[in-house]
Amino acid sequence: LITDAGTTNVTVLQEERIAVLPGDVIGWRCAEENLIMFKDCSSLQGCPTHTRKTVSPRNLVPGTEFNWTADSAVISGAFYVVKFTLENNTANYFPSYNISVKDHIEIGGYVANLGLKGVDYMESITYQILPDPLDVNDTWKYFSVNSEGILRTTRRLLPSRYLDIYRMIVTADDSCGNTASVSLDISAENWPPFIQSLPNSIAIKEDTPPNEVIYTTEVNDLYGDPVCCTLSHTHPQTFNFNVTNDPPESSLYHVVTTRTARFRYEDFNSYMIYMCCDDTQNRAEGVLIVNIKKPVVTTPYTPPKWFFTSIAVGMIPITIITTIGCGLLWLTMFAT
Repeated sequence: LITDAGTTNVTVLQEERIAVLPGDVIGWRCAEENLIMFKDCSSLQGCPTHTRKTVSPRNLVPGTEFNWTADSAVISGAFYVVKFTLENNTANYFPSYNISVKDHIEIGGYVANLGLKGVDYMESITYQILPDPLDVNDTWKYFSVNSEGILRTTRRLLPSRYLDIYRMIVTADDSCGNTASVSLDISAENWPPFIQSLPNSIAIKEDTPPNEVIYTTEVNDLYGDPVCCTLSHTHPQTFNFNVTNDPPESSLYHVVTTRTARFRYEDFNSYMIYMCCDDTQNRAEGVLIVNIKKPVVTTPYTPPKWFFTSIAVGMIPITIITTIGCGLLWLTMFAT
């Protein structure tokens, strides 16, 4: 119907391409003058009657919604010839994963974002979890994936000492009928609390006072579980020690002497203190050896009786000689 119309070729950049979905309205936008030429067709049969135009905002961003029916005007008697070339969408694929969770994660807890690669803008992705043929325990039933590729738990996991690997196959179907799949192995772990700097040994004096902090250690849990540490037992059995948490609910634990603590080297010169830490799932034990220092006894020296007698006897000739010498000196100087 229209001849001698100008031709304008526009190539959309790869990163600006979007997925075309059923029901989409295809159009174009020009910042200044309309790049696509038109011809008047008001007198011709078959002239389009549903072409619309509008003035759009200057700061359009991906995801901006626009109501063409309410916010546009119909162009009458204008014939645009537009040819759109559709290309295959970007192939989707899953990256490599190394996923691990604590075995006591809450139901519905976040596991991972699968982060499917190659998804075009506005492309619809349908995820699905399927059983792994090598998995005889149907562990895929413990997880679900939503439309955004977020993996979550659907039920309570088993303790890792009974089951530590959950296997499944995840598929992703895009709006163009392409499918990507990946086999997932999710590790379930739970480490006991870690007691820093134990085992260890220290030495204290016999006269160490009651309520004295004699050792401090830090206790950490890899998964941030609440930890409680107590004095499990001692060897030999004694009531001289206790374990406290100060500040409360912190990671610092102290071995202290009790208010009735008494130490005597001759009775026991060493104690083994066992501290137990529990995170409600696992426990760890640390040992502190406390050695009692042997007291240093200082005894004052008492000379024997003969010591003073010998001094007195030794002074007699010294006294006689001194007296005679002084007398001769006096006679020599003053009597002549």
